[in-house]
Amino acid sequence: MDSNKASSAGKDSPFIYYVSVSVTGPVAAFTDAEIGGFQLAVDKVNEQGGINGRKVELVVQNDGNDPTTAVTLLQKYLASGKTPDAVYAGSSSAVALSLLPVLASRKIISLSAPNSKAALDHPDKYPYGFATTVASAESGPFFAKEAQAKGFKKVAMLYADSATGQGSFAAYQEAMKEAGIPLVSATYKETSLDMTPQLQKLQAEKPDALILNGYGAPTLYVFKSRAQLGWDLPTYADTLASSFPLAKNLPPESLKNVMVQVNKPSLADSPHPDGLQAFIDTVKNGDHKAQFPTYGVSPYAVGWDNVMLARAAATQAGTSDGDKVKELLESGKFQKPSGDLLGNGKDASAIDYCYSPQTHFPCPTSETFEFVPPPTTDANGMYVVTAGS
Repeated sequence: MDSNKASSAGKDSPFIYYVSVSVTGPVAAFTDAEIGGFQLAVDKVNEQGGINGRKVELVVQNDGNDPTTAVTLLQKYLASGKTPDAVYAGSSSAVALSLLPVLASRKIISLSAPNSKAALDHPDKYPYGFATTVASAESGPFFAKEAQAKGFKKVAMLYADSATGQGSFAAYQEAMKEAGIPLVSATYKETSLDMTPQLQKLQAEKPDALILNGYGAPTLYVFKSRAQLGWDLPTYADTLASSFPLAKNLPPESLKNVMVQVNKPSLADSPHPDGLQAFIDTVKNGDHKAQFPTYGVSPYAVGWDNVMLARAAATQAGTSDGDKVKELLESGKFQKPSGDLLGNGKDASAIDYCYSPQTHFPCPTSETFEFVPPPTTDANGMYVVTAGS
């Protein structure tokens, strides 16, 4: 039975929350933390009566961060006669790109956290796909203001040769053009072990600052190669690169003159929502606690918040029917469930769900970003900038 039809037929069928993520591979540990957040949120929602009276069933599929695998698993699931009510479409923009057409054909709402706004924010092609986090592309205008304030005359950017990296570069390129600051660039393969050639190419351009886009091991290789070259120009890691624990994985000398862009709510001294401490305590004692010391609370909060947004959308629409949820989200009448969201600061002040027929990505606010030296995490998994950084 189609679960959307079941939502109007009765409350006996579960609300299926389908999660396509990479349970194995390079991002498995980070994903495990997200799954912990999904599960805690589902448990809480079910304790509170479910969604529109329907118990939530969490279905996690291991797509290995491979678009073909992700589509195969989703199509197999659909062929079994089950239809998700809401989908978290992948650990990467590439996977999201592969899933959104399938979801569009079945009018299934996707609420997930992809980064590439340039590739994915096309309501005409992906009418049922909505992002739930501010795209890394929004880093471009934020950095442009920093560059102007610092008086940079030329800036270089090193980014991953991927949908996310290309989207980020396009955003930075546009922002820097508007700021009147030349931007030179180089790309790297995510399998690269040595970034020296790319950095030497950029070094020859004599920029005043370097922007780094990427995630995981490649960011470590960039900073190692930068240190070996003795190139200590001001370097800015974007939100994607900043989400990797640089200070825990690199010696201080490799991070000289490095600033990272973080979400303000992830800083220990920022205002936090009621309930966050109780959530942290639950995470630290839960089944997915192993990743907490490394990644802190942020990925858990991403999983939690996505479930809470799915509940809010279906509750306010009165159904999980894709067309009706889409209509609500695009209407400007969607009310963010501030009291239920944990990852976006006090009263979810760091995000504006500015959905419309023209954009399915949320907008940043003045409380979204901040540049800080590479932080460490405290006992609560919040970012702390040590004295003298």
